[in-house]
Amino acid sequence: EFNRNGLDSICQQLETIFLDNSNTVVKITKLLNSYGIKFFLFDNEKGTHIDGFSFMRNGTPNIVLTLRHKKIDILAFTLLHELYHTFVHLTGNEDNNMISLADYKESYEEQEADTFATNCLIPLREWQIFKARNKGVSPYAISKKIREFANEYGIHPAIVLGRYQHEFNIFDNGRGFDRNIG
Repeated sequence: EFNRNGLDSICQQLETIFLDNSNTVVKITKLLNSYGIKFFLFDNEKGTHIDGFSFMRNGTPNIVLTLRHKKIDILAFTLLHELYHTFVHLTGNEDNNMISLADYKESYEEQEADTFATNCLIPLREWQIFKARNKGVSPYAISKKIREFANEYGIHPAIVLGRYQHEFNIFDNGRGFDRNIG
């Protein structure tokens, strides 16, 4: 049965699963199933631009993710995004479905889910402090700082790297980071 109060607990457990990054998909599936959420992960079909989809069926939430990008940071973000939809936008609204398209970010619900997914594993305050301390650091020298921050807060380094790359629109500084899903 769906545990409607489980979002915080799931997020805490996901943090550990992502940090460990071994047998990740199996652990995610077991965790979500234990809270009454069905979870499906599919290889992405060429030309399909859907990262995630969440819906309710007979009172049971379902989350479907694609492996359009086979990276731990993108898996984490997309899953957290869909979890937010599940717990906030779908609970009590069985006729609603939430689909996350790569180019569809304008709705309030999408922005709200993005904000949650962005700040769930890396709280905004800590991130702002990190950015302030590292203002002016070359994008090519930031790797060490990213690893230190990840280690200090117990976050997988690729998740920190992903946020850095997304916020600063710098995608060529990921050398030396293993972003594969374990």
